[in-house]
Amino acid sequence: MQQHFPWSPRLPRMSYAAVLAAFACGAASAGESDTAHYPDLGFSGFGSIGAAHASIRSADFTSSIMKYSGAGRSKRWSPHVDSRLGAQLDLAMNKQWSAVVQAVSEQRSSGSYKPVIEWANIKYQVTPDLSMRLGRIALPAFLAADYRKIGYAYTWVRPPVEVYNAIPLSNSDGVDASYRWNHGALKNVTQAFYGTTKKPLWDNATLKAHGVAGLSHTTSYRDLSARVSVLNAHLSIDLARELFDGYRQ
Repeated sequence: MQQHFPWSPRLPRMSYAAVLAAFACGAASAGESDTAHYPDLGFSGFGSIGAAHASIRSADFTSSIMKYSGAGRSKRWSPHVDSRLGAQLDLAMNKQWSAVVQAVSEQRSSGSYKPVIEWANIKYQVTPDLSMRLGRIALPAFLAADYRKIGYAYTWVRPPVEVYNAIPLSNSDGVDASYRWNHGALKNVTQAFYGTTKKPLWDNATLKAHGVAGLSHTTSYRDLSARVSVLNAHLSIDLARELFDGYRQ
């Protein structure tokens, strides 16, 4: 659960590699006492402005295959690799029911920066350790899945593209359940999820994923965290649609 604090500016963390500047807005909420006041509405924002350089001319370096361009072939310097802006709205109706909506603006496969809804789900806290969500949910495939879009939240300039680009999908529309449990000094979170997703690609192609199901388990011990995930999905991509339509004729 996200905690809300009175608004206060955060100093941007500068990166010597690609990120030129980063900024973040602290959360603002109405209830600020030991006893929460419901309904509790909170707003937070995040963003980064970056530039990446590549000396190659045969291809573009991008942080995701979902982007239209990058640094290299298109332009030696590109602001599209790491720049993004996001806003999040949190609503807690009581101790059991809450909801979140997150919108992110970054370069898309079409080249535009039109905002998209990254998260939009309702959460029910069944017990202090068990919770369930319904709606658009972050896929817990990687350790930084919950803050994958928030650049200042991790130590790299960007998550390693060799790993995170293997599954460029960052969310799915469906359900999930999370259970927190301890074993001695080990703190564990086990999460099961199921859903579907649809993403536009280049050349008017579309990536569709059905039956996105999996299990994720995170174990923490003091300052050490490890996550193991298993994910299965049925993917379909309609690339070169006109070419295959010609073959069918």
